[in-house]
Amino acid sequence: MNRPLSLLTIAFGLMTSVSAFSQSSQPAAKAATAASKGITTEDVIKMVQAGISDEVIIARLRQNNRPFDLSADELIRLKKANVSDSIVKVMLNPAAADRSSSAASVSTPAPPPPEAAPPPPTNPTAAAAEPKSTNPFRKLLNSTKSAVKEGMSGGGSTAGRSAPIESSNRGPFVVDQMGLRNILSQYDPQKPLSKQFPHAAVTVLKSPPMWADPHFGFNGCWSLKVVVWSDEKASKTVGPFDWCAPRDEQKVPGPQYVRSNNPLPRLIDDDYSTGISRTDGPRPPNGVFPNDRETLELFARNRSDPRHGTMELGLDGSSRFAMMFLNLRVAMGQSLADDDRRVWIVSIK
Repeated sequence: MNRPLSLLTIAFGLMTSVSAFSQSSQPAAKAATAASKGITTEDVIKMVQAGISDEVIIARLRQNNRPFDLSADELIRLKKANVSDSIVKVMLNPAAADRSSSAASVSTPAPPPPEAAPPPPTNPTAAAAEPKSTNPFRKLLNSTKSAVKEGMSGGGSTAGRSAPIESSNRGPFVVDQMGLRNILSQYDPQKPLSKQFPHAAVTVLKSPPMWADPHFGFNGCWSLKVVVWSDEKASKTVGPFDWCAPRDEQKVPGPQYVRSNNPLPRLIDDDYSTGISRTDGPRPPNGVFPNDRETLELFARNRSDPRHGTMELGLDGSSRFAMMFLNLRVAMGQSLADDDRRVWIVSIK
């Protein structure tokens, strides 16, 4: 009797142990099953609605590394729940997102640092190669207006008066092509004009329209002839040639220009002149410009504003003609600081 009872006891104990083991293993199995399922669509929606950033959700999906088999209805549900396209793409294929991100980080080089702007050229040759402005006189308009206004008075001494203002034009210049650059020697006010050659008589064969208007922004050409006297008996004629703006512009008239148009009488050679007669030389007339009635009326007709009327060319410091004649004189080497009458206008047509 005792033996069978003992066997029943053992069997019952075994059954109890198996049942307990089975019950204790169920939570672990459920946990393992839940872990195997990973993140669900519902989980993603909950994280979005909880305000978790896309970057964190995407990191979690990539960590899970299990693609979702999303139906059309699920995609619509995700859209209505404001789940971004970036999250949906990672849900569909987290591995592909990892590869594209890695490839982008490897293949996309960092942008180079911005290059510093090159310094302005200091070499005059390099500066000459720069494009010319449309008209250099426009940049100097404000500063030159006051200078011209001062020079129109024509009075006062030469002390403190400015030289012509340099422009930014670099040529090529017709005075160089015609061999007129710096043909005049330095002027000596202590020597008679009859001992200071060359002399240059300029004839204006043809003028552009409205040549008496202000020169700023002007484009046009003068046809010129210059008779150059190396002494009382020897001369050569240069031209005809065309002096054109803005091609041959180098300087803007300053106050000294008007002063130089009206040289003071020189007692040392008052007789060395043709008086009011204007010739091709070698002796100069008593005025740099013709001042007859015909020239005054011609000047008036070539001004677009008739209110200005006639004007002596010796008082003109702002017209297109003044700009042309200034550049021609300075290019030939004439100084505007002295009473130099070695260059004059014979006539204007």
